[in-house]
Amino acid sequence: MQEHLRRSAQWADLLQTDAWPFPDLAAAVDPTIQADPALVSEVEELIGGSVAEYVCLYALRWYTLRALPEVVLPDLPDPYEPLLAFFERGGDFTLITGHVDVGLALVPRWDVSRYLAAEPEADLDPATLDKLDGL
Repeated sequence: MQEHLRRSAQWADLLQTDAWPFPDLAAAVDPTIQADPALVSEVEELIGGSVAEYVCLYALRWYTLRALPEVVLPDLPDPYEPLLAFFERGGDFTLITGHVDVGLALVPRWDVSRYLAAEPEADLDPATLDKLDGL
């Protein structure tokens, strides 16, 4: 989660979006971008009604945007990769005052500038994530 917030801060700062801590980055580039309606329906059906739903829909729009040949984006790390790895490994979260609750840990919802100064949290390769998860 911290790595997602770090990367997201980089993009939010670059795109000058105030939405934080989970900005819709595709909308900041092109507000007309829409993901495949079938995929949107599938996400809504699987995880509807949670913050995770909105973040996954933002990711769908982001990857739709990235696939357009006319769109050239800066060379920054993929903002949604850490969060998607988090979900793929069974993670979930809720938002509480000042924190992102990821179950047994609370991740501070610092402002963008503090996450901009942060170093990368961890390598996202499966072996490193297994080690972090105690597998």
